[in-house]
Amino acid sequence: MTIVVVAGNPKPASRTFDAGARLATALTGREPDHVVDVITLGGRTGALCPAPGLYLHDSTYTTEIRIADYAERWSSVLSAALRNEAAS
Repeated sequence: MTIVVVAGNPKPASRTFDAGARLATALTGREPDHVVDVITLGGRTGALCPAPGLYLHDSTYTTEIRIADYAERWSSVLSAALRNEAAS
């Protein structure tokens, strides 16, 4: 499976982008294969996610356990969505 992180914060190389990479690693146990910082693509690009958003505080996201908790709760749902997408 190829893991891609897509972050759409208005600032390049944002904490949102960093948190997305950390979340991908927590969900899969490895670094993402690719990362896409949407701000570098321009304003005509959009993306969807089959799980609820994860809201983190910008000053504590690197030290709190919310990413690990989210990964534990949603990794099976996201894996199933990927399997369904691959089968269609």
